[in-house]
Parts: sequence; structure tokens; C-alpha cells
Amino acid sequence: MRVKLLCTFPLIWLLSGRLVAASPPHEQISGDTLLHSEMNAKKEMQHRWPGLFRMQQERKGRASSLQQGFDVLHYELDLEVDPTAETVSGTVAAKCSVLAVPITVIALDLFDNMEVSSARANGSPASFTHANDVVTVDLAASYAPGDTLRIAIDYSGQPDSVGRYGPFRFKTHGPDYAPAIFSISIPDYARTWWPCKDVLDDKATADIWITVPDTLVVASNGRLVGVVDRGNGKHRYEWRESYPISTYLISVAISNYIVYSDYYRYAPADSMEVVYFIYPEDSIEAKEDFNVTVSMIEFFSSVFGQYPFVGEKYGIAEASWGSLGMEHQTCTTYGSSLVRGDHRNDRVVAHELAHQWWGDFVTVGDWRDIWLSEGFATYAEALWMENTQGPEEYRDYMAVRDLSSGFPGSVYDPDDLFNITVYWKGAWVLHMLRRVMGDSAFFQALSDYASTHGYENALTADFQAVCESASGESLSWFFDQWVFGIGRPHYAYSWTQYGQGAGHYVSLEVKQIQSGGALFRAPLDIRFSRPGWDSTATVWASGPRHRFAFEVPGPIASVDLDPDGWILKRVTLERDPADLGSIPAFFLTNYPNPFNPSSGTRIVLHSVQSDQVEVAVFNVQGARVATLYSGPLRIGLSEIPWSGTDDRGTSLASGVYFIKMRAQQGTLSRKAVLIE
Repeated sequence: MRVKLLCTFPLIWLLSGRLVAASPPHEQISGDTLLHSEMNAKKEMQHRWPGLFRMQQERKGRASSLQQGFDVLHYELDLEVDPTAETVSGTVAAKCSVLAVPITVIALDLFDNMEVSSARANGSPASFTHANDVVTVDLAASYAPGDTLRIAIDYSGQPDSVGRYGPFRFKTHGPDYAPAIFSISIPDYARTWWPCKDVLDDKATADIWITVPDTLVVASNGRLVGVVDRGNGKHRYEWRESYPISTYLISVAISNYIVYSDYYRYAPADSMEVVYFIYPEDSIEAKEDFNVTVSMIEFFSSVFGQYPFVGEKYGIAEASWGSLGMEHQTCTTYGSSLVRGDHRNDRVVAHELAHQWWGDFVTVGDWRDIWLSEGFATYAEALWMENTQGPEEYRDYMAVRDLSSGFPGSVYDPDDLFNITVYWKGAWVLHMLRRVMGDSAFFQALSDYASTHGYENALTADFQAVCESASGESLSWFFDQWVFGIGRPHYAYSWTQYGQGAGHYVSLEVKQIQSGGALFRAPLDIRFSRPGWDSTATVWASGPRHRFAFEVPGPIASVDLDPDGWILKRVTLERDPADLGSIPAFFLTNYPNPFNPSSGTRIVLHSVQSDQVEVAVFNVQGARVATLYSGPLRIGLSEIPWSGTDDRGTSLASGVYFIKMRAQQGTLSRKAVLIE
């Protein structure tokens, strides 16, 4: 049986228990702290170094005027880290290519508290200045576009002047107070411990050689080329990052690690090492916590595209950093307090791993677009939950990440670079975009975005363009309201139902009542329910007020807006039938009709005021055959079952009967056809 649902503006049908909305002509349808550990870490650094954060927000991660004339192709870090003196010393070389105009100087970022002893250009001594946290090397000649040159800087010092709160940390762990040394360079802290062109969009490859006491292990980016004995109780770890990397993602983690491996098999005959650098006292717990990592790599590779650094490794290096984490390329830094052995922090493992795609493979081109990194990684947590625990857990995960008090500011260009808007609302943007685009187009867009901008930098406009290509329609309206805009819709709705002829109807009014005047456009799911049955319609709501009318197969018990939580919103149910115009406030209906004794029929009463009522059944001669109810009538919907029997319980003969409801408001009658 096909049952129509009529809408005041769109036309809606119910087929096979599912409601589908036709598009209006003017619209196209296409416990633990939940503030994430990584967000807390980056916010801590922001507050500890407010001057540096103000600087990077002003610069938006772009090169200074002296740095715009060259591109760094490759870095060579040959450094010694002294755990006792808490110093870093050695040489950093940068192979550079001249861009559009000739240059006579090279400027690299390095904090002034680090002492530069000498500089060389193409192997020859060069004069230099070191002021305002910049080392400027005089090339003693003009280099033309396309020329390459090698700049080397010898330096030493303690990486910061703020002690343990700085980006290069000297700590200890365990019963023997073993050294625990690690770097955290986001957003542009690399300059605090090594000279570099410390900007987002100049990715380079790197050799990272670190000399330490031979009792210590060094974890870093890329592939371990070798460990060289340097004598005097020291050895040098030689790491090579052959994929392009931003400076803030270059890292070291140093301790008396035990090292163990697993393998991600991405082809029948090919595998990639997954390496864990763990404190000895945490080895048992770590092996339990991290046994999900390979499964996560497999899953994210199936969704986002192949793990982008499959020619090297994925690593996790434990650090004395509380319950914080940082997504260094191919080697995540993972706070020791997160290692518990109970999988409580699987979401952190998933978040940092997802950054290998969103942040490391595709790196933001401007810090104002940081949601492309943090929002994506947070949403990946939800996808992992959906994969392992199902759609309901996915929806619950997103629901918990709805800040009920409202998200401050916009997702793009946030006032606070690592605030909850970037993480949670950024994830909600993707969740809502998935609903707008549909699963097929949405996940295709994620894969296309990665393949198009991998090993490069991207902006919000780049992601929007990929989504529009995948969906085949403009999504400016979506990005304008959810990424560049602020706030959320507040829907107020009211509904009622009534019988008319042989049909049953629901009238629904939806208003947007949020302050500020901005209206939101969204596909709005409406679920109609009664015990044992529900069905969902989709309409597009974009104006201040919409009215819809639906024909449904019998009375319903509830109407819910966006029941599966696809829209970041507030909802208020208003029960004010007087606002619904000509819809009857007092009615009687029954379903199914005709009916038989085995199925029975259900008599539905509705009133907007309290009353006294009697409901009785009469035959065609006008004789009363059954009294079904006599007593108070409550406000709202009431239902009375009748199986076709009289007051004595005797089955009545087939035929036409009349159900009458008498109340102070009046008398209503409905015909009921009983068929044996």
C-alpha cells in the first residue's frame, strides 16, 4: 500500500517504511576529560609562550621578506644532545634553491639564546648576523633563480630560557631517573633548538643525526639508516626523512627505551615496520595499549588512502609529557600517563595516527586553517569508533563533542589557535558535511583531497573545491555558515495530528529562533514514531519559518527533529496547537479501517484541553453495542484498542459500526468496518 505524505511546500511520500522528500525548486538536495590531550598540550604551550604565539598568528606561518627568495630542499641536522648540561650543539646545513629573483643573503630562524659560532656558504666561511631570532648569512655574491647553495651553521646552547616548559625538554623517568628528552615544535618552535626556515609551506627532506650517550636510544622521523659508535661512550643515531616534512614536525625523543616492532602488511609481499619506543617500566602496558595500532593503520588506509609514509615506518615514542600527544611525522610523541594497559586512550592513538594523513601528509598552508588538521583528526576518532563499535557509538561520540554552551568563534581563523572550536566543531563540520554529501561522495572527497594535496600544503578553499567536485554542486553555503561563520541553528517546532476522511495527518511547524539573525540551511530529518513503527522524512529548512503537512498510516506518538544528530543545533519542542491555524484541536480517528477481529482497530483521541469523555460503539440501527471508555480525557494523544466485541466480550458480526466520542467540547463520530 502506497501512503502519501503531503507537505505544505515540498511533497513527501512514504514508500516501504521510509520517507523521502522532494527538493523544493529553489534548493538542491544533494569521563576522562573530553578536551583532547593534544589540545591541552598545545594550549599549554600557547599560554607559556604568548609572545611567540602572537608572532606566529600575525605571520600565519608564512615566510619573512628575507626568506621569500629561496626554497629549502633538504636539511642536515648533525647534533649532540647532552643530558647533563641540557644543551644542544652541532651543525645544521640547508640545501636551498633560489626562486624568482636573485638573492645575496639567506635568513634562517634561530632563537637569540642559542650561540652561533660560525656559518658557511657552499663550504666557504661566511659573515653573518644573529639578531631578533634570525641568523642572516651574507652570501658574498648574488645567486640567480634556479641556483642551489648549501648554508651551514655551527651553534650551541640550551634550547630555551623558560626551563621545562619550553619546546625542547630535559626530564627524567622511572626509578633510576633515566633521561627523558624530547622536542615539541608546534607551531613554529623548531627555531628554539635548530636553525631553519620555520614556516609551514616550505617542506623539505631531512637527515637527522643525533649523538647521545650510548645508554640512550634516539627516536626520530623517517627511517633509521644506522647507529654509529662515536667513542667516549657515545653513539650517533642517523635517521633519514625522505618524504617532504614541515619544520614543526621534525622531532627527537631520547631515553633508555626498549624498542619492539609490529608490521603493517599493505600487500601480500610487502610490509612496513611499526616501531614502539617505550620506557622499560611501561613495556607490558604499552604492548597491550598499542596492539590496536596496526588495525587502525589498516582502517584509515582503507578510508583515506594508503598510509602516506609506507616506505619508512610509523612509530610511537613515549615521553614524560603527562597525558599529551603530538603527531610528529612517522613518529608520534606519546605522553607516559596515557600508557595504562587498558585501552582507555585508544582515541588518542587514533587521533595522532590520523594526523599522519591530516597534518603531516596534507599540511595546512596557513595557521588560520588549523581545523584541517585538528578537526580532521578528531573526526577520525569518531570514524574509528564507528568501525569498531557501530553507528550508534559513532553518533554518541559526536554528541558528546557538542559543547552545549556554544562554541566560541569560528572554525576558520580561531581566536585561540588550539581551542575546542577547532577540535570539536571542526569534527562536526565533517560530520555534517557527510550528511549533506552522502557517504559515497564524502569519502571520495577525503580520498581525493589526500591524493591531490599530499606532501604539500592546503587551505580550506582547496578542501571545499575537492568536495564540490565530488558532490557535483556548490557548497559555498555550507562552508560559509559552518567554517567561516559562527553559531548554530536553534529549531523550535510544534506539531499536531488529526483525522480527515480516510487519512491521517500530521502538521509540523519549524522555526529558527537563534539570536543574531543568521539563518542556517540544512537537510532536516523528521522522524515519526509510535510503538512498533517509525519512519523518517527529510526536508530542507533554510528560512525563519516552515510549515509541513504529512499523511501518515495511522496515529503517531512522537515527532523528533534530527533524531540521529546530523546537525549541530539546539531544539525546543513547542506545544502550541493554536499556532497551527485550521488544524482541528479535537478529533477522533481509528486504524486500521476496515479491520478484522484478529488485528483489531485502535481508536485515537486527541484534545488540546482536559475534558470528560465517553467513547462508545453503535450499530447501523443506532443501538449501543459497546462502551469502550468513560472518564477524563487528558491533553494530547490517547489510544483505545477494540477487537470487535460487545460489552459481554461476544464477537460482533461483520458490518458497519460507528464509534462516537461525546465530550463537553462536542461529539465526534467515525465509521468502522468490521470484516470477519
